[in-house]
Amino acid sequence: MSQRAHERGDALPRLEPRDLEAHLEKLYQRGRKHHLFAFHGTGDASPLSLVGQGTIHVIPVRSELELREKLPPLDDDNERIAFLVPWTHDIPVDIAGRFAQGGRVQRIGKDARLRRLFGVLDLVPEVQHSPLAEYLLQAGSQQTLRVGDAMLTLDAMWSAWLGGQWGVPTRGGLALDTLLGFGALDVRGPQWAAAHEPRGGVHQALLAQLRERLGGAGPLVWEAWVQGRGSAALELAIVLEVLAEEPDETVRYWVRTQISKWLPGLEEATAHEVARALGRAAAGALR
Repeated sequence: MSQRAHERGDALPRLEPRDLEAHLEKLYQRGRKHHLFAFHGTGDASPLSLVGQGTIHVIPVRSELELREKLPPLDDDNERIAFLVPWTHDIPVDIAGRFAQGGRVQRIGKDARLRRLFGVLDLVPEVQHSPLAEYLLQAGSQQTLRVGDAMLTLDAMWSAWLGGQWGVPTRGGLALDTLLGFGALDVRGPQWAAAHEPRGGVHQALLAQLRERLGGAGPLVWEAWVQGRGSAALELAIVLEVLAEEPDETVRYWVRTQISKWLPGLEEATAHEVARALGRAAAGALR
């Protein structure tokens, strides 16, 4: 599945080995007579090593027929298998008795998978509804994106991902000056554009997050980086450090014109606000 397909949010939940291991450990803590499990989702066919239980094989299947074909022989009670199935209803009654939990298909919730991915104990409700959360869970990641806190917030999620995946300086949170400096030096902006549709969920959600955190200048700087024009944005900021506060109407018109090239349709007051923010960020970006 392509990265862009991950943003649609209509795929089966992708279960990573650590998701399955954590859930299986809880099931085995209660004692088990049966060692066949069914989980709603998809993932890679791979063995898991569970302490005290040996190897558990993960087998994704696409249908009930394929599930039946992959079942171990009836007289094999020790084979340990976690089947990943594309449905949520119980296993068919004629084979349900061979499965743990009476054939009930296990579901690993989005919140549990996000807690595992970010190494947190809890998360704010908005996180689960973010296009970034859906993208990360469907893309699949063995990496833990540490946030340094027990609670995952939207700010922390974006900062952890942008820092861990793209190298954006986010220590202490996103800041306009560090983003401006990053965009001027890093040349991978077009790679972002190739991975995320300009009007796709992740891209638009990030622009909204930047606008909320950094004002209108945040999306301008990010779009400049995506277009491979990060250094041009920094050059503009350096000029605006001097000119953004200039009262002369001719200069103010020039400033509005430059901002409009990047962010068309802004009201005059908003354009000058963006210009002043860029000017203030210039010195920090050069450090």
